[in-house]
Amino acid sequence: MTHLLKDRSLKYFVETQNNNVLDKWEGYFSIYDCETEHLRNKPINLLEIGVQNGGSLEVWCKYFSKSKNIIGVDIDPSCSGISFNDERIKVIIGDSNSTSLKEKLQNVCPHFDVIIDDGSHKSYDVIKTFTELIQLMNSNGVYIIEDLHCSYWQNFQGGVEKPDSSINFFKKLVDVINIEHWRNEKDLNWLFRDVGLVNIKRETMEALSRINSISFYNSMCSVKMSDNKYQTIGKRFVKGNVATIVKNDFDGGEISDVDEQQDLNPFS
Repeated sequence: MTHLLKDRSLKYFVETQNNNVLDKWEGYFSIYDCETEHLRNKPINLLEIGVQNGGSLEVWCKYFSKSKNIIGVDIDPSCSGISFNDERIKVIIGDSNSTSLKEKLQNVCPHFDVIIDDGSHKSYDVIKTFTELIQLMNSNGVYIIEDLHCSYWQNFQGGVEKPDSSINFFKKLVDVINIEHWRNEKDLNWLFRDVGLVNIKRETMEALSRINSISFYNSMCSVKMSDNKYQTIGKRFVKGNVATIVKNDFDGGEISDVDEQQDLNPFS
């Protein structure tokens, strides 16, 4: 049966869930299929922030059939009483923003391949949780934030033009990926000054440097990790013998950026 189900879509497992209740938007299903395809049949560790009734933890067990640990975190002590039929599922009670919670997690599972934030959805919590828990991400892991539509609403500390909303924080991660092209010695503390992050921890800096890609969807963001710090654009290749339109004398050696100096750029 496991063999027959290993390639099923997430929607299938949600639609056939018949034990503990889950609550997910339909538009998320195909996104998970795409963003976690490389992890589906591997012995992964998964962490979900926000347990509610526990149904999604059961679905993750079936969807990631070879997973080792499926851990749920919730601030509500009542979640510790939920009954599960799979020993891979564990529920930890605590605040996902706290250092003590991170220590509890590491005692159970030191690193994760998938982290899902389906917690309070408040911008402060989403940003704080990300900067704490991204430190626990394995290489090639995926950190997924759900329900980012809340970042546009006042009750969740959001707004379209609010600099410290969670959606604006994740937009800034695009600049982190492209940090090799920055000028004037700016750093991550400077980049995140508008979202309230100051004196960023060394461990968080290290983790941010390993971000490989960021994908945005309606109400979701997926952050994929890499083995390497600040991946570079690599060598420039100019090949061929005929340059009819643009003459190029680049010979494969070092090339200087004609716009390298940004002293007069007010936006740099």
